[in-house]
Amino acid sequence: MHRRPRAGRPDRHPGFAGRTPQASWPYLAALLGLVGLTGWLATRPVPALRRYAGEFGAATGLFAISLTLRQLDGPLCPAWPLGTHFGWHLCNAAVLYLLVRAATRRAVAERAVAQRLPVADAR
Repeated sequence: MHRRPRAGRPDRHPGFAGRTPQASWPYLAALLGLVGLTGWLATRPVPALRRYAGEFGAATGLFAISLTLRQLDGPLCPAWPLGTHFGWHLCNAAVLYLLVRAATRRAVAERAVAQRLPVADAR
């Protein structure tokens, strides 16, 4: 359902043209969560956990860029009709990829360690 564009607003992105900065505030919780998790991973005494801090840090930085693109979409739309909303989606896809890759690598590593434990206990 598309709204009619307001007077003086471009009609290309009627759903995004009226976006206010407050519209991205719910995503700040996700950003803060990623920052916290990255910091937690970076300070772990276990090297196996610290290894993932870099991947989470990259995802966190990319998510910050993503939020910036989301915020710039409304103000830039009159000058650049294509907007930046597509960048928000592309960056979020990359963030999701990085986080899933890190989680998968961790799960595979834990499984490998778990499979070796019975052999070590048998010695």
